Amino acid sequence: MKRFAWKLSRALLCVVLLCSGACAASARLVPGPLSEEWVEQEAKPPLSSFYYLVKDGKIAAELRTVEEHIRIRLTPIAYLRLVQKNSLESAFENYRPGDTGGAVVAGKPAVRHDFTFSVKNGNSLRGRVFCFLDGNTGFSVLFVALRQSFEALEDDFRAYLNGLRLDPSPTPVDARPTPTPWPELTIPDLPAVTPLPDRPIA
Repeated sequence: MKRFAWKLSRALLCVVLLCSGACAASARLVPGPLSEEWVEQEAKPPLSSFYYLVKDGKIAAELRTVEEHIRIRLTPIAYLRLVQKNSLESAFENYRPGDTGGAVVAGKPAVRHDFTFSVKNGNSLRGRVFCFLDGNTGFSVLFVALRQSFEALEDDFRAYLNGLRLDPSPTPVDARPTPTPWPELTIPDLPAVTPLPDRPIA
């Protein structure tokens, strides 16, 4: 069976601005609701949550939330630019930026960024990432699916985003493990999907 791999550099969506234990504690992001088709995976730092969407026994999409501590003051758009430069451009083959706009996630001002990329077996994929901050903590919420099936899965992603909230009970920074490099991730080919007509990205 053909397979494809998403090489996730040393730390996908980790901007390499991680703080030491001297940083102030911040609220933790609580995941939103997902259907039973989404299967939770082990989330190792900098991931705080990680899910696959399983359709007909095969992986059809992926959803990840990254949480990291930042040494400097940033706006959401400045944080996105760092994520683009240090993660998206290096982790996704043929990364092509798309529309970028404002949003609100978990009650915080955020930036939404759409993009496309490809994998070695020729599949074309679409991604959408939301970046926002809470004090010294940066959050990135990433959704990725086959380009032709992306729009059909947007409702699941929107429900997850709408359900995200910040837990007011902070976890001390010293209790959080130091992020480690991610291994190469290999998942099966996505099932064939009837292409949808091209539409502007929402």
